[in-house]
Amino acid sequence: MTEVEVRNFQSVEHSIFRIEGFTALVGRSNIGKSALVRAIKAALTGTTGTSFVRHGPNCARRIKDAKACKCVASVRIKRDGFDLLWEKGDGVNRYTFNGKVYDSIGSGTPSFLMDGYAPIKIGDSKDLLQVSDQFDPIFLLNQTGGVIADVLSDVAHLDRVNIAMRMAEKDRKEAVSIRKVREQDVVVLTQNLVQYDGLDDDVRKLREVENKLHEVERADKRVNQIEHFLEVGSARATEVRHLAGVENIPEPDVTPLKDGSGGFLTIQGWHDRLVAFKVRFDHMKGVDAIKVPDVAHLKESITGFDGVTVLASRYNDLTGDVTKLETVQTSAPETPPANALQERLTMFGKLDDLEGRYLALVTKLPVWEAQHQKAQEDGVAIQGEWVSLGVCPTCAQPCGGHAEAGSAC
Repeated sequence: MTEVEVRNFQSVEHSIFRIEGFTALVGRSNIGKSALVRAIKAALTGTTGTSFVRHGPNCARRIKDAKACKCVASVRIKRDGFDLLWEKGDGVNRYTFNGKVYDSIGSGTPSFLMDGYAPIKIGDSKDLLQVSDQFDPIFLLNQTGGVIADVLSDVAHLDRVNIAMRMAEKDRKEAVSIRKVREQDVVVLTQNLVQYDGLDDDVRKLREVENKLHEVERADKRVNQIEHFLEVGSARATEVRHLAGVENIPEPDVTPLKDGSGGFLTIQGWHDRLVAFKVRFDHMKGVDAIKVPDVAHLKESITGFDGVTVLASRYNDLTGDVTKLETVQTSAPETPPANALQERLTMFGKLDDLEGRYLALVTKLPVWEAQHQKAQEDGVAIQGEWVSLGVCPTCAQPCGGHAEAGSAC
């Protein structure tokens, strides 16, 4: 059911009526039946102008002969899910549809009403299907068959239906063609599938062989590690054999070296002092030849004279010290030369280094023996695994073939 409310439209000041299905307005003349129909059409088609607006007794047009006023005509059409209010006046041109306001709408049916209330083209004109005036015949009854067919086609969107049917037929043909091709593919694939009978067993066997191959590779890696350990152990054993008897080397007596070292250091110290004294002695050469001037004429330079005297005295002391050093150096003929002492010290250092290496090897020897023993045990275990596999480690062939050839694994 639809409720219609009209205000200030032509002769209608305010009217509310309900429409349900096909509804006809009947009554005596000049009571506003046509005004109500025109009001509904105006609201649905966006009629232009304001000549249909009803002006009240207090309107400025009547009182002051104004060109504009505030009078507004309105039509409200309301049903479930549809609420339309159209307002039109000198300063108002507004739609309110389902709570949303549209101001300054142009002429013609607004876009939000086109889906249900678009005018229908009938021949060369357009008319609103939902509303008909009293002097118009019932919809389409006064039209020819061709016009009626066109209208029904537009109303029911038959052109779209025809286009959709043609497109559907085209898609159906393409689907049938594709289905035939796929059916042929199924036949070919089914024939090819026969060739893969027993493939699962082959794949399973292949995986088993791959697993065995991985086991052999791991065992081969362990054999390589053991061979490396054996090579290292053999090299260490060779080094140990080369060092056999090193503990029997007699250690030389270092007492003479220690005594000689002390004397050498003492001589080195004396030599350094002698060089220093000689440098100072060379700086003072000629001091003893200086003539002392007359004291009576050099009273003011007495300080300088005292300094010369002190220098002469120091020169004599240094001369005595140098003589003592030379005496000490020549009085030690039994001290070994510096080169011989250096050679003995070097030999002593080599003996210390040799002794350290020997002690380090003696410490590592038990570890190497344990590693050698472990390598031998791993070699025996791997040999047993090779025997259990039944494969020759040299040619990777089953041992049965060797038996036939007269050899053994």
